[in-house]
Amino acid sequence: MANERMYRSFEREIGVAARVLVQTGAGEEYPEIDEATGLIGLQQTFKGTSSADEAWKKGAPRSFTLQLVKDAGDERCVITQRAHGDRYLKTAASSEVAGDLAVYSFPPCQVKARVRSGTEMQRLGVKESLAVWCNTMQSESGSNRADIWRVSEFGKVKLFQIFAVTLDGGETFQLIGETRWEGKIYRRARPGPYVPKSDDQRVTAVLGSDRVAKFLHAHVIVPAVGYESFEQRLQVMLVPEFSTLLESVKNPLIWSGSEDFWLRPEARVELKEGQGVVQFHVYGLAENSMGIVKLARPVKVGGRMCNTAQIRHGFIADARRDDQGLWVVRPGDIVEYDDIVSMDNGGKQYPPLLRKVRVEYEFRDAI
Repeated sequence: MANERMYRSFEREIGVAARVLVQTGAGEEYPEIDEATGLIGLQQTFKGTSSADEAWKKGAPRSFTLQLVKDAGDERCVITQRAHGDRYLKTAASSEVAGDLAVYSFPPCQVKARVRSGTEMQRLGVKESLAVWCNTMQSESGSNRADIWRVSEFGKVKLFQIFAVTLDGGETFQLIGETRWEGKIYRRARPGPYVPKSDDQRVTAVLGSDRVAKFLHAHVIVPAVGYESFEQRLQVMLVPEFSTLLESVKNPLIWSGSEDFWLRPEARVELKEGQGVVQFHVYGLAENSMGIVKLARPVKVGGRMCNTAQIRHGFIADARRDDQGLWVVRPGDIVEYDDIVSMDNGGKQYPPLLRKVRVEYEFRDAI
């Protein structure tokens, strides 16, 4: 690589390195990236500005283009690109091969900004009038996220996601990575005469594939401890390159245990008011991160009863942090919160937002 300081290595985690091409009003550049934190070295950001136009005139980033590099001979790694924000339907395009390295480029991810009203600032309890985020969905074009899948020849499956994000309203930007799923492929002990069914339309589309149905008839994909069912990831099996990797696994072990894998972990203890269980939490969504919590007790917010609520990075008060400075919040975690505020806007109803959130118990902790 020409300048390694322009890349952040995720070699140990998933076998790739990543960089970003930044578009500003003055042109394009590949900034240096801090290896430990993923901080992107930019001369100008949105810090100290009260409007997007003011920031862009000074040279703040207008878009980020994710680029990933991997060993061109690494056939166990598949890099997928999402369509419509949530569908794994195709692989990312390899734009060039530089020596032994293959380079994958994603469509530009726009930087978005809006001015908060005084009422919104007061309701959320924030001082920043300008909300800034990296666009998460761009129709067919993709988003600020890359999904990297690795399937070992012995059946271990791993999903690692890389994001371009700002977690502080545009003062800084980061290139971060997070393991989203791990598990293993097994052969079914006694394949039965049953057809898999699902209420999720995306999953139903996958199960309509003869190739996928044949594989799932003979195999089961078992999540590692602390991860949810593979059901919501099944759409990646429509990517031929990924299904080929699954089919190439050598002599999978036989699974004779239960297949009752919890998609939404339920707490075995009785939770009290002001607590809830995390359903999901993902960085790079909404203005910095986005998650949903199933509340222990329904709460009346904005004149209606709510069973679920949002969590976001900026409103988490206490949890474990990783080396990148990210709060570690995962499905199944039990959280407590001090406050809940309405997010309904313009006649549209949204889950309310939890404030001062604390992780009281991590789902992956030993019992």
